Amino acid sequence: MSDKYELNNFARLAKGIFGNRWHYFGHHVANFTPFIRSVYAACIDLRVIDEDAPLAMLREIKNIGGRKNYEPHYDQLLQKLAEILVMRQMVKMPWPRDTSFEIEAGVAGSPKRIDLVMTLPEGKKFGFEVKAPNYTSHARLREGKPFEFPTQIGKQTSEIQNPSDHKAVLPRDNTVRGFLRSADEKFEAFSARHDFCGTLVIVWDDWMSEVIDPLFGDKTGLLTPAIYSKTDGDPEDFRNIDAVLILRHLTHFAEAAGANNLPDDGDDPMSIGGRDPAPNIIKELSGFELPEFIKNGFRAVPLDQGYLLGR
Repeated sequence: MSDKYELNNFARLAKGIFGNRWHYFGHHVANFTPFIRSVYAACIDLRVIDEDAPLAMLREIKNIGGRKNYEPHYDQLLQKLAEILVMRQMVKMPWPRDTSFEIEAGVAGSPKRIDLVMTLPEGKKFGFEVKAPNYTSHARLREGKPFEFPTQIGKQTSEIQNPSDHKAVLPRDNTVRGFLRSADEKFEAFSARHDFCGTLVIVWDDWMSEVIDPLFGDKTGLLTPAIYSKTDGDPEDFRNIDAVLILRHLTHFAEAAGANNLPDDGDDPMSIGGRDPAPNIIKELSGFELPEFIKNGFRAVPLDQGYLLGR
């Protein structure tokens, strides 16, 4: 391993990269906290993909800053950590020898890029697109409200203009649907040209029902026959998505960044699980099956089992 990717050397490089510009992670960088050590270690592991990937990821984190206490940057940082978490977990899995990895992979003629694509020696490709919702504003909305709509119920929830004035927390169907549309569009070009399997990875917090009910609720679920969303009068079809993986990890990032104890007695916010982790969820669509080592690597259980355990 290159000397620059020894943890202490990487930390010194990070200080130079971050400089004196204000950043939400500035305190961690300056003081080499356990949180930032975890982030550095995750970035360093991405050298398996490309020798320059660790520093490239570090620069992407640094670039989400410069405006003091600008909350959207904090949400973007959590989303970037979600991408790194998934990439790091992927490269640690027992892929066949000579499997190649590509960050921001694309195909000629398409502007769309997928977060990470693995290509097996025989040519089969596995794509993983990582999405995470805005965290902070919605977490505040939950405070002091007695009820939360699990999903769209007719028109009364979708027509409310100001969610903060409503007595209930509104469902996040639109956020989840946006994730599906984006992933489906990105996977389409790959599906047309390759033997390709596309997985949407949604990194959420502990309120898993907010993402599971919009996707799989039996009344209006976006990935069920009861889907409420239509295009040109027909039910919307996300045919290029072969599987959905839901990780409950945003809470880990937020708590660790705040120097608080992690859920599930975990000690590494950039690692999947703790000593007794609540389950992550996997739902394979249209008869598709992900390799077992991927499901095991994410500690993911089928929807019916995991949802009952996690509620």
